[in-house]
Amino acid sequence: MFVMNAWYVVAWGDEIKDRPLGRTICNEAVVLFRDRTSGKVAALQDRCVHRGYPLRFGVVSDKGLQCGYHGLQFDCSGACVVIPGQERIPGKAAVRSFPVVERDRLVWIWMGDPALADPATIVDYHGHDSPEWKMKPGYIHYK
Repeated sequence: MFVMNAWYVVAWGDEIKDRPLGRTICNEAVVLFRDRTSGKVAALQDRCVHRGYPLRFGVVSDKGLQCGYHGLQFDCSGACVVIPGQERIPGKAAVRSFPVVERDRLVWIWMGDPALADPATIVDYHGHDSPEWKMKPGYIHYK
């Protein structure tokens, strides 16, 4: 059992570049990617709505994240915006998106109710960007 209505660090900001990054948070597979237009980080459920293929094996496109299996493309909100060979996109063609905030070189994700995600409650790590502090990014993995 996990606390769902809380902010979790999911990645260092510089890890999310031009390729999707898959992570597991609270036993949920998520994929992170950086929007090419805005530069903002987005987080989606790591499962294509069409055949369940992991989106982390896809590519970042100009419209969002493209599934590596059949080429469906999802924007930062999880809405399907392109289906190859098909003009009409069903309204239910979407994957779950998660609130994310990039701050102090960290990417934070909210796994619970999106309506409760308040960025003001994120812990301040201003030392990550301060020239007065020395820090070395890294990980400690827990089961």
